[in-house]
Amino acid sequence: MPTRLCIPFHRTVGVLASLALLAGVFVAGAVPTNAADPAPDYLASFDACPEEIIPSAGFVDVPRVDPIAADIDCIFYYGITEGTSSTTYSPDDPVTREQMALFLARLAGLVGIGVHDGVDTPFEDIADLGEESREAIGRIYRLGITVGATDTTYAPARNVSRGEMALFLQRLMDLMVPAADGRIPFGFTPDDVNDNDGNFDVVSPFHDLEGVPHSVYSAVTQLYELGVATGLSEHAYGAGEDMTRAVMAQFMAAVLDHSNLRPRGVLVQVTPTDGTDDFEIFMMVSVREDDFAPADNVVIDWFYTADPQGGLNSDGRCDETKILGEGDCVWDGEDEAVDLDGNLFEDFDATPGATMSIYAWVGQRDGQRFDEDTADFSAARAVSVKDADSFSVQHDVPPNAFRISGNGALIVDLDRRSSVEFSIQLLDEDGAPLEREGVPIEIEVESRAVRVDAEDVRSGRPDPDLFSIGRDVSADTTVLTDHNGAATFNLRGPARNERLDTVTIEADCCTKQTHRVAWSDGDSVLVATPPAFDFYQRREGDRIEITVQFDLVDQYGATLRGTDPRYTGRPNTELEATLSYQLYHAPAPGADRVYTISEVPDVEGTPSIKINRRGVSADIEIDIPDGFREGHDFLVRIDAQVFSDRDDDDRLDSNEVRYMDGDLVVWIVNNARDEEEFDEIRDRDFDAPPGLALEEVELYASARKYRTFFTLWSYEPSHMFQANGEFVDVETFEELWRRQVDSIDDLDVLIYGSGFSVTVIK
Repeated sequence: MPTRLCIPFHRTVGVLASLALLAGVFVAGAVPTNAADPAPDYLASFDACPEEIIPSAGFVDVPRVDPIAADIDCIFYYGITEGTSSTTYSPDDPVTREQMALFLARLAGLVGIGVHDGVDTPFEDIADLGEESREAIGRIYRLGITVGATDTTYAPARNVSRGEMALFLQRLMDLMVPAADGRIPFGFTPDDVNDNDGNFDVVSPFHDLEGVPHSVYSAVTQLYELGVATGLSEHAYGAGEDMTRAVMAQFMAAVLDHSNLRPRGVLVQVTPTDGTDDFEIFMMVSVREDDFAPADNVVIDWFYTADPQGGLNSDGRCDETKILGEGDCVWDGEDEAVDLDGNLFEDFDATPGATMSIYAWVGQRDGQRFDEDTADFSAARAVSVKDADSFSVQHDVPPNAFRISGNGALIVDLDRRSSVEFSIQLLDEDGAPLEREGVPIEIEVESRAVRVDAEDVRSGRPDPDLFSIGRDVSADTTVLTDHNGAATFNLRGPARNERLDTVTIEADCCTKQTHRVAWSDGDSVLVATPPAFDFYQRREGDRIEITVQFDLVDQYGATLRGTDPRYTGRPNTELEATLSYQLYHAPAPGADRVYTISEVPDVEGTPSIKINRRGVSADIEIDIPDGFREGHDFLVRIDAQVFSDRDDDDRLDSNEVRYMDGDLVVWIVNNARDEEEFDEIRDRDFDAPPGLALEEVELYASARKYRTFFTLWSYEPSHMFQANGEFVDVETFEELWRRQVDSIDDLDVLIYGSGFSVTVIK
């Protein structure tokens, strides 16, 4: 059985990177980037054989799953082949030179090459052939596509080799005029590859062409650059092997893509069909007669939309409110006509992150409106994905872990964990998560042997330090984003000995980020007691009750619980704590609309404190004085200190722990009722006492709440959220809040109710 193509192949139609390859032609937004050779650089931009248009030839010996079935359908549709019978094609049979003459003569006529009837030839061995075969051989001889087997013979019964096939098609393609819009090419010929105005390296991947004639080598290489010729395998072309009927169909269908031949009727195609952000889209509308000849002076109406539903109403008519650019839904004689080649070319910019639907149609009367049920139309799509503007990096090191002085490295307990996981998320220009799969994230890790001093506590606060004892060692890796635009990277810690890792994360789209991790085997010591309670409390009647909680953590950010063996401080270490509070009030603003915060006289105190190995807590109970129970909002200012006297000398030494924060503010808030209440709050000025740091707004995502001054708003995932002019889900809303909301001026509450609300980040 003859050798058949043994690698999967789907004919590639090129994007507009190839538009500037002709000499002197420069297309804005379409300058080519040299491909990594060997790779086809001169691909056709549009398709002569769109599978959704070309019907099946119905050959029973060509399975529909065969990757070359569409190409066989294509050359049958255009009349290049008739099959070996009405129901068979014989795809694995070799092509004889007589058959090839018929195929080439038909192909030449279809791609606009002038052919002549009854041409004499010097060949003495074709007299017994049928008239159609003799004329076909005469035509390709006259055109210079064949020179014969010898000066006087054609050898019609001999099988065509793959090398001969390349020569035939090279000569034929150099005679045709490719599809073009004036001087902007959408197809190419072997001469274009030979001229090589794009300065590409014209190299094929085939390693078995060294012994073939130079003419065959050139033909194969040029056809490969055009996306016409493929090999028997990745690196073997097989110039001496027989050309099968299946592969012949594949080669010829690829030739047709470069030509001006297109299917009957109206067809709109765009290139590229996908890209990022506002990439430039080129459109070709072709109109062909039943014999595939270009239609003359046909008027085309076209429009495009970025509407996710395709821009059409439920009745199939276009929605003019969703049309972009200068398009419309009405056909009239004032619309633009196709050129002499039966084509109309236009270009426009994609809408970032949208699916573009493009429609082209021919009307029957002036004033006819588009209706997909009655219009003679064609449609195409191009998909834009937003390009990443940045990426976020999260890690699973406890948030309370302390950092090394100077370089900011997080200290990680080498005895408790063996790795740190970094989570990377692509973000768009608005800071929202971007779903984009397959983006490579480059990660470089520089490692150095160090000695970490993570147990020292200076001036009442942890102050870890390190000393280098080795040289840097680098390792690189690449991770790809998943369909959510996310990727993870696990940084493995050392088996023993302390180490400093500098992790650099970068991608082509975004500014790189650097994170440092210091692996320490130092003993765990008490270093801090950050507050662990909500800084908002609902007012209940005339009494304020707050439980203040401080969890104890070590220098690695790990919470100390019970008799954790990693906590090696003295078992009888004495923790000491002091806590005092003051009550402030904000009376309803007067005509000046100023929200003034001032201290409530004689309301301050020192509550009892509970101290144990689990933490420090205190219950604050405040009775609101009679004169302040109506028309006032409140906050409580807390001054807290926690420390340990490790050596029992009743003195806080430099290596002993202290936690102090004299600026804790707990808001005593009211539940929101409606958006009008928000408008009232938004119009108020805020006048706070000196030295009291107050936040106008705060998000409490874990409780699904946010605060504006003294008002607490609840929200649910089912509610509606808008940011930067687009509706977003609740997770995106919370992420953008953290990035963009600094004051009440950054928010709008459009609707607020118990079952439904609309909150907007400006």
